[in-house]
Amino acid sequence: MPVTLNFTSTSAGYNPSETQTTGEAPKSYSNFKVNDQRLAKMVFGDSESEATSLTKWNKFSLRVKSLFGPSSSNLLDRKESGMKVLHNLISQANGKNDANCLDRLKVLANLAGPEHGAQFKLQLSENKGKYFAEMFIDGVGITKKEVSSAHFRQMKAQIGQVEERPSILRSVKALENHKKETAKLDTLSNNNFKGGGVNKKFDGSTGVLKGMNDTAMEDFALEADLLKYKGTLSKEGNGALERYISLQEQIPVKELPNGLDSKQRAKFDAALKHDEQHGTNTAAEVMSEYAQVSMYKKDVKSKELDECLPNPVLSASSDPRIRDKGKVDEKYALSTPEKKAVATQMVDMLRVMYNNKVSHRDLHSHNLLVHRFEDENGEPVTMLKAIDFGRAKYGEEDFEAHKFEDIRYIFNREGASKLETFARNTAMPALINPTDTDPKHEQTELQAKLAKHYPMHNLIPTQGGVGRNTEMLLANIGDTLVSDLTAAGSDQQKIDAAFFAASQAVENAFSDTRSINVTSLV
Repeated sequence: MPVTLNFTSTSAGYNPSETQTTGEAPKSYSNFKVNDQRLAKMVFGDSESEATSLTKWNKFSLRVKSLFGPSSSNLLDRKESGMKVLHNLISQANGKNDANCLDRLKVLANLAGPEHGAQFKLQLSENKGKYFAEMFIDGVGITKKEVSSAHFRQMKAQIGQVEERPSILRSVKALENHKKETAKLDTLSNNNFKGGGVNKKFDGSTGVLKGMNDTAMEDFALEADLLKYKGTLSKEGNGALERYISLQEQIPVKELPNGLDSKQRAKFDAALKHDEQHGTNTAAEVMSEYAQVSMYKKDVKSKELDECLPNPVLSASSDPRIRDKGKVDEKYALSTPEKKAVATQMVDMLRVMYNNKVSHRDLHSHNLLVHRFEDENGEPVTMLKAIDFGRAKYGEEDFEAHKFEDIRYIFNREGASKLETFARNTAMPALINPTDTDPKHEQTELQAKLAKHYPMHNLIPTQGGVGRNTEMLLANIGDTLVSDLTAAGSDQQKIDAAFFAASQAVENAFSDTRSINVTSLV
């Protein structure tokens, strides 16, 4: 069965409209037909020669067709070059040495276009202790291959699987299929911004943020740069980052409706005048103090992680009024299987960001967004995204000094500095003293706010064996992971093995055992 794709020699699959400024005109491959079996070889990591080589009959047929086509056409050259470009786009989707086929299939779905992308599905199944991944296009199974248990668990987490099933069939664009179209800003005015905090106000109908101060503008600028960095990574084949991060896209002044105020309009007008005089296009680059985030349809329940879990401080209070404040709205409360899905995705998020040299540096519960919905089969799906990259460090040079900070934060309760760690874990808890003479419970609520900094600890309560110390358990996982990654260096297989071991240890932490042994796989 042939599949029709559209791409260019500079496509990444994640944003086919983006081009690179290489000085060389990109080659366009529109309505490029490829046999589904050949695509399956690319998705499951076969070598370039195995996946792209044409048979003698294929070559002969294309040469004959070229004779009767336009004088400039050479169908054989186009086919051979296109196959190599396509193989590069798909096989590089998550790194050369990554056996995970999910991201490769997602690239293929994006190249097929939004109207056909939902037809690309992955089936994960288990049978007699063996694990399998099967690629489906338009409801037809193309290729089924055995995968390791580690990759099986990883892909199961990545597709947001909650309940245990012997077989799961899901679109590789499950969450994207629920996205709203980018809202038009024509009717947006300053009165729309009701929600948000001190730095940014938010309009829930359009997903637009309004920066209120320099801190917000710095955040917007940093995320704009990170967006460019992510695009570059996608071109180099590291598109897995797309799965776990959600960025604010700053809105150019020229796109703002008249109903919105902007201090940048004067700068825009000056740039516009300059462009008219010199034939440039600098006005298009003038950014406003507004940004837009992805919005999802009503059937997707989206909430920050701290709003999906009971607050451990408030819930433990002897005062029923305080305990009530620690409760979670049942609409957003996570079940134990959902907590497990979020926890394993959190470890995979750390893996993907580490591999792509991105350190978030502020992964508290309010910066982790949980999306829950039902897939096309009515199965529950839970997916995790990181937001607010205002403190992030990324790229070859900046990442190196911060590469373990997210791991230390999630597992070891460590901040970005020793001072931050001391203040959060020692000084502030000592200063906060909830008492019966605090009628407004202000001290207790201050203490409760500290809990947002321990997302993994709040997902894995002290369940299981009596007296088990969850804090020590997670610190052990974090220490082992950092040690393994240090030993792994740049060896991708050892890096993945280290994260697989950590993920398995986190899964085991949900089991009913007194203690969990963390075994290094490196």
